[in-house]
Amino acid sequence: MQPFQLLLALFLFGTLVLFVRRLSGRIFLKLVVAAIILCGIVFTLFPQLTQLLADLMGIGRGADLVIYTCLTGLLTTTLLLYLRCMRLEKMITELARKIALKEE
Repeated sequence: MQPFQLLLALFLFGTLVLFVRRLSGRIFLKLVVAAIILCGIVFTLFPQLTQLLADLMGIGRGADLVIYTCLTGLLTTTLLLYLRCMRLEKMITELARKIALKEE
């Protein structure tokens, strides 16, 4: 095991502890984040598993599988954050209108 692998695994574990402690009451989100981070720890400590999974999926390299998975997660997260921002913007607009009508 390389020193960087150990450092990265420790960093991911610290991230896991931080997220689980900060996300109070959201058990589904805690489970999803925990699963993703635990996969990251396993793939960091045992990189040959990514190659095995890539071979099973017909992808050339394990690194490509990790990149494709991360890109998919990033795009999904970006879309969900965009939709949340739009919903919040709509709520703020509605509240501002209600306040303006009350002040008249």
